[in-house]
Amino acid sequence: MKDTSLYSAGMTFPARLVLGADQFFKVMRYHSELARLAYRLAYSDGVKQGLQGRDLAAYVARSSKVYSDDLTVQANAYSVVVNETWTARSRNKSQTMIALVRELTGLEARKFAGIEEKLRSASRWHSVSEIPNFPFTTFAQMLSAIAAGRCYISVSSLGFRRTNLTSGRAQQAWGGFLSWVPFLVVLTSIVVAIAWRNAWMLLGIPAAAFGMIQGAAPVSLLRPILLSAQNDISIPLPFRLTAKVLLVLTSWFVGALLPSLFFAWMLFTDREAPAWIVASYILSVNAIRIFIARGTISLRAAVKKSETFFLFALSQGDCALCDSTTGQFLRPPERPG
Repeated sequence: MKDTSLYSAGMTFPARLVLGADQFFKVMRYHSELARLAYRLAYSDGVKQGLQGRDLAAYVARSSKVYSDDLTVQANAYSVVVNETWTARSRNKSQTMIALVRELTGLEARKFAGIEEKLRSASRWHSVSEIPNFPFTTFAQMLSAIAAGRCYISVSSLGFRRTNLTSGRAQQAWGGFLSWVPFLVVLTSIVVAIAWRNAWMLLGIPAAAFGMIQGAAPVSLLRPILLSAQNDISIPLPFRLTAKVLLVLTSWFVGALLPSLFFAWMLFTDREAPAWIVASYILSVNAIRIFIARGTISLRAAVKKSETFFLFALSQGDCALCDSTTGQFLRPPERPG
């Protein structure tokens, strides 16, 4: 039987739904970016050949399919998704990072000793010096560069898959509770609707479901289209202005502010049902976002504590090293599958 202790062991049912939503949005974003890059290359090639009108359109339609199968174009599209969904540089200054890495607590040391051999077996490399095209020859050199602010560790949005390795039991229990919050909200909506005899309260169910999906989405499918539309001079001015307005409305700040303002207004104006619907969304989306954030924080801390875990996470496509100045990957992440 295959050992699954290193691969999403103990994930709750909601966590698997979050994983599915994460992958869905990433795949959709990847295919849209792949189509965009392929179209751009085909169009540029057709213009260079002097094609115009229907001939150019027919050429682009044929060539786009060819460019979509090009490994370089696919790699570029994948890089766009990775850059949009992986963590950026942490604002926290980590001058004590080396001490943190070298000195595990007694509990952490005992836990890690039991899985170290499994991590090594699942890793592609046994030391940093074995990694091809890696800018450092030792783990200590990499940590020194991170502490000096020259580079940083970036991790995937799927860090919650490794919480059975990176977190204690109490942290895992809290994360599990957060992942169940949308389902608790659904149950509460039913109970409240029956108790208050108000069927409108049941709309908290789709609100909680939408909040869960929104919280699990690592990337927006609409935002790239709006970004392109607002600066495209071939698009009429009213549509470009509309794109600018929608960009503002879909920003994280407005997305966090407006629901809270609506909830406060409805609550103080005795609109219980609408207030509960908005609250259902707020509770669900924030619970899932905190659940995901805790997973990425735990994963990033874990890869700095052990070379063995770093090599495991790197080989599994869970982490990568980035340049602090440019934000570019010093070595591209391993692509899963």
